[in-house]
Amino acid sequence: MWTFNAWISGAHAPLPGAQDTIVFDRFHLMKLATDAVEQVRRAEHKALKRRGDDTLIGTKHLDSILTYCKHRITNGAAEGLNSKIMTIKRLAAGFRNREHFKTAIYFHRGGLDLDPR
Repeated sequence: MWTFNAWISGAHAPLPGAQDTIVFDRFHLMKLATDAVEQVRRAEHKALKRRGDDTLIGTKHLDSILTYCKHRITNGAAEGLNSKIMTIKRLAAGFRNREHFKTAIYFHRGGLDLDPR
C-alpha cells in the first residue's frame, strides 16, 4: 500500500496544483521497493518450506556469514581505501602512466608529514 496517500491528499486542499509538483525522494522509494521485495522473498520461502523444499536452507554464503559473526571483521577498510584511490584517479582525469598514478596515491594517502618544521 502506498503510504503517502494521506500526505498527498492533505497537500491538495491548501495547495492547488500540488499533484504536479510533489516529488518523492530516492530513500523513501527504495525503502518501499526493498520492503516489497522482502515481502515476496518471505512468502516464497514459506511456500518452499511447506512443500518440503530445503533449497534456501544452507545457502552457499552461510559459511561466510558465520565467519563474520565469529571474527567481526569486514573488508570495509579496503573498500574505503579503494574509494579514496578512485577519487584520486577521477580528480586527475586520468594518468599517463602507472608510476604517476602510484605516486599520486602515495602522496595523498601515504600519511606523510609534509610540515617542514
